[in-house]
Amino acid sequence: MITLDANYFVQNTNGLLTQGASTLFPSYFSNWDFSFLPYLNYNEDRRSGLDFSVKVNKKIGNVYTSLGFSGLIYASQAMHRDEIYDNSYQDRAGRPLMLTGDT
Repeated sequence: MITLDANYFVQNTNGLLTQGASTLFPSYFSNWDFSFLPYLNYNEDRRSGLDFSVKVNKKIGNVYTSLGFSGLIYASQAMHRDEIYDNSYQDRAGRPLMLTGDT
């Protein structure tokens, strides 16, 4: 017998913290050593993907055997960011999230 399990998921994470220093408030609200800016729930991320497994079960004589594998297809994206950069290649909104250690 062959069994197949699959799950599709989409996770939107809203309200990630930022101080709004780049786009929401004037620059004179913050300085190099202090800031009057409150923390806001502004940034947003999206993660989506498909996880699956396939398994084959068979009885050989008096022994039950099973062989299978599983996998994951995954994508992530920064949906909104409080940032303004001089060069477009520095923008993180609309790009995949980076894992720790990636450059």
